[in-house]
Amino acid sequence: MKAGWFAMGFAVAMLAGCAGIESDVRASLPDASALDAGPRTYVLADSPVTPASADAARYESAIADALATHGFDAAPEARARLRVSFAYDTHAQSVSIVDDACAAQAPCEPRQPAWSFRWPGRERFVHSLTLRFFDRASGREVYKVSASSRDGEAESPSAITYLVQSAFARMPYNGSSRWRVRLRPGENGNMPSIVSIAPDSR
Repeated sequence: MKAGWFAMGFAVAMLAGCAGIESDVRASLPDASALDAGPRTYVLADSPVTPASADAARYESAIADALATHGFDAAPEARARLRVSFAYDTHAQSVSIVDDACAAQAPCEPRQPAWSFRWPGRERFVHSLTLRFFDRASGREVYKVSASSRDGEAESPSAITYLVQSAFARMPYNGSSRWRVRLRPGENGNMPSIVSIAPDSR
């Protein structure tokens, strides 16, 4: 029991004590040349799972800025080569505790089920963004990238900036499907800066 409470306390301390900003990125590129196979023109598609809101407008603006920075030009639907959609989510993160006393004695069933809790005053939230690029004419998905980050704010406007910057920190991501992006918060209202981009082998 003491070991269990120690592990629980250590996990919470790690969640609360992380410095800077880290984003986990997942990317897939079915066709490595698809993004550059023609004009980099796009239309931003409405997402049926993303309701119209202030956050949706902020994401749309940040994504459009990032696309422009990477050489993509917005175009009318009929002339756009790519259709880009996005979806975002924020949900509370729980800390799970599992009785693993049987782990080294397989076959063996744990005596206690896994359970989770939210530490009072230390609740963490997971923010996520997924971008999907489709060939407009064929409807074929050519690229998908998702970024997620964690902080203590249920409503975190700054998370929009972090997630979009992480999703576009390398465009496209290739050579690995899992990446870790580290950012440094901007000062005096400036944009955060990217510290490192590295494949994540976890």
